[in-house]
Amino acid sequence: MRTDLAVLDIGFGGLGHLGVQFGAAMGLSQVRAIEPLHAPREWAQGIGIEFVYESVEQARVDLLAEERAVSGVVDVVGSDDTASFGVEVLDFGGGIYVAVG
Repeated sequence: MRTDLAVLDIGFGGLGHLGVQFGAAMGLSQVRAIEPLHAPREWAQGIGIEFVYESVEQARVDLLAEERAVSGVVDVVGSDDTASFGVEVLDFGGGIYVAVG
């Protein structure tokens, strides 16, 4: 398994936290999360998720401004905005977008 992959989880709440924890446990190089609620963001940081964003806009600034991309997106929110953003930040030429919500 490749471990040099980055994954972004949109929505860290009741279901979303599982994707982030699985990615971290699998040894992926970067696991990122977007979660608007304060308590789940603290939880994510407490289990070692380095990049936890408060909003899609905050993640967009960080990822796109520094020309970063992710290899996979797990979208537990499933809105038009999160789907559009999820596809936008995937690596060029490949990547997986999974809508759970």
